Amino acid sequence: MKNTLFISVSTIKERTGLHSNVDDKLVLPEIKTAQDMYIHQMLGTALYERLQTGIENNNLDADETILLDNYITDTLVYFVLSELPTGLSFQFYNKGVVKKTGADQSDPS
Repeated sequence: MKNTLFISVSTIKERTGLHSNVDDKLVLPEIKTAQDMYIHQMLGTALYERLQTGIENNNLDADETILLDNYITDTLVYFVLSELPTGLSFQFYNKGVVKKTGADQSDPS
């Protein structure tokens, strides 16, 4: 499966209350996860892969563009936002999982 994303981190930051100082590297995996878990199931494999290919090749037709812009983007933004609290709160290190509790504080989980 390709890693082509239907939305960017900046789209999420522009459309939600996600602060601009949140590291993009922490948000990108959540976009991929939400896209694969929710959007793929709704669209089916053929359409999902066609949209990824269309984005990569910059050859989406008008209907595909409308689908992405008017439906998928908003849906995906909110699915990502629902997945972010866990992804932002817990981080994996070589010594285990750590729950972030403040700016520079963490608790082992």
